[in-house]
Amino acid sequence: MTMDAEQAFPLLGQIRRQVDEVSGRGRTGGALYFDVEYHPDIFRQHVRAALWLEIDPSRLAEAGAALAAHPEVAYATATTGTANLYASIDVATAQHFYRYLTESVATLPGLRHTATAPIHRTLKGPGPYLPTTA
Repeated sequence: MTMDAEQAFPLLGQIRRQVDEVSGRGRTGGALYFDVEYHPDIFRQHVRAALWLEIDPSRLAEAGAALAAHPEVAYATATTGTANLYASIDVATAQHFYRYLTESVATLPGLRHTATAPIHRTLKGPGPYLPTTA
């Protein structure tokens, strides 16, 4: 968890400190891992997309590290198949998403091909399903 997240949401920082205290290991001990699911409206990120990248295998680690450092990336992982790098993207607007693809993603080392899929609605996941009212 970064300091920015703790400053924006003090409760998250308090939870992290309590987990560190209970585990007795601090941040670097690796004893506990926790994942937080949240509604996209919390961060005002209204455009979500799946991003599949085909990266030259010799540059995969470098490209993966660069991709994971992008603030638009909620989750990134190496994978197998035609695409060997996947990322879940959260941004505020479609314009931001376009700029992200054409400016940040386009410069990743070893990039051969990209494919994207917008995520309009999540039907399965943690918590209750909340139907739209529209």
